[in-house]
Amino acid sequence: MSDVYEVGFDAKGRGMFSIVNDLVDHLCVADSDGYKLKLSWVGSTYKSEDNDDDAFAYYFEDFFKLNDHDKLVDKKGSFAYRQGNCITPRKGGLAQPTEREMVNGIIDKYIKLKPHITKKIDEFVKNNFKGHMIGLHIRGKGRVDGGAGELRMLGELVDGVPYNLYFDKLNELLKSIDARILLCSDSQAVVDYCVAEYGDKIVTYSAIRHATGEMHQKHTEFKDVKYELGEDVLIEAYLLSMTNYLIHGSSNVTNYVLCKNHRLENFYIYGDDDECFNDI
Repeated sequence: MSDVYEVGFDAKGRGMFSIVNDLVDHLCVADSDGYKLKLSWVGSTYKSEDNDDDAFAYYFEDFFKLNDHDKLVDKKGSFAYRQGNCITPRKGGLAQPTEREMVNGIIDKYIKLKPHITKKIDEFVKNNFKGHMIGLHIRGKGRVDGGAGELRMLGELVDGVPYNLYFDKLNELLKSIDARILLCSDSQAVVDYCVAEYGDKIVTYSAIRHATGEMHQKHTEFKDVKYELGEDVLIEAYLLSMTNYLIHGSSNVTNYVLCKNHRLENFYIYGDDDECFNDI
């Protein structure tokens, strides 16, 4: 018999990895303390209908096998801002994960994608990963949370995006490595700008995008493809985790990626967390 704590996510407007990383921290604590979780994601950006479906079941296999002998003890709320959060620590804004190997073990143990999603990932890798792959994750100008506005001001903004902070490192790598660039972004404007700069070196997954990004906040504009929005960001995150090197800013997506592949070399464009968040 195991103690079970119920965690229900009911927050439309939160992105996929805002929820998944919250879940990951719950899984870390549950694994350490020896209890199970009864999980549900009812209020989801990615559900096409207002119903009682568990959105986790759209994308993931069951996290726990519960049985009649398990005992429901209590409920737990969000861990997104829990002190000591293992995957999304906070230092004024969102900071980088420091326990990547430990969190990787939790992800590999508990989080399994549905087979149809894994198949799409495998097919994309087979058809597009040729030689050295640099992962590039750039969010559009639409992001306003997590201290994003202050961080962006550290770069030279072009339509609200500090491309130079990404491109300086990317150009440095390309001087010594013949590589393709897996670009993942929620913004079509970002994709267009990067393609204009790097041409056919850019590889993208065929995801649904908004001009300015933040798809989870604009989900009402895509009411007929809400499921696809969630699947797209999951696939892009897993593809980024399979690259050879990652260039990125501050994001729940890349925090997950860095833990999904805890050995992935990476460059955080905003530098040292303490320095970046000192004034936020």
